[in-house]
Amino acid sequence: MNRIKVGLQNYQWKVYLFSWLNCTECVIYNAIDPVQQLVVRIPGIKEAICTPRAIRLWIDEALRLGWYQQNILLELNDNNLLIRSKQISHSIVQETNLCTLLAKRETSRLSSLEKSNICYQFELLEGQLSFRLPTLFKQLYLHLGNGGFGPDYGFFHLFPDTQTSKMTILDAYEKLNHALIKDWDWNLESTMLPFLYWGADIYSVLDCSSHSKGVFVLDMNLKKEKNRWKDCFWKHCDSFFEWCSKWQKDDLTGRSLWLEMYKLKGLI
Repeated sequence: MNRIKVGLQNYQWKVYLFSWLNCTECVIYNAIDPVQQLVVRIPGIKEAICTPRAIRLWIDEALRLGWYQQNILLELNDNNLLIRSKQISHSIVQETNLCTLLAKRETSRLSSLEKSNICYQFELLEGQLSFRLPTLFKQLYLHLGNGGFGPDYGFFHLFPDTQTSKMTILDAYEKLNHALIKDWDWNLESTMLPFLYWGADIYSVLDCSSHSKGVFVLDMNLKKEKNRWKDCFWKHCDSFFEWCSKWQKDDLTGRSLWLEMYKLKGLI
């Protein structure tokens, strides 16, 4: 077990390599209180960078930011310099564990070739969307395949499937943007990505902005002549991780998620 002492405290760390996401994650925690974690995310597969000297520097930076009060993510650039920090609720390790549970339930198993193609398709999609997608979102497809999984009509396809005419993520995104979903003082932001179709013009939408606000519901049937688009759009979960955790505990139909959506809106 890796261990280092900073001040009067002992810290431990473990390094995880995520080849399909092309990143390394170092999870550091206080030996006495392992719940509070410092996660250092590094682009590329770079286990060797996680030296005791580097660990000490990252711990010093995290303590300066108030790590004793919250979990913190430090992201490094290609020059191994800190470029930003933010509060997080979970790590890629936890995302992987959640996706593994979902894959077992969905009985999904992808080959290395299929995973490689999914990674390539995500590169193309991010170039077309002009914003980055959350790691958990990518991991779902790497574990479960090219869409069609999930509650009701399921997640949109990442790329066209010759055996089905279902929409892709980009198709759904462009459809909502062309629908001009906006009021005079409100609009559906460009970083809002529809990811799952419930049928009848009802979507689950993921906020992919740098300050993500979670998962939302868009029910286009609620738009009437006398109300606003804003009334048809509401928050469902604080994070995509929360949404996926609820889905993992739900039955395959996603009935509990559906009921929760409309209870939050006050419609049932």
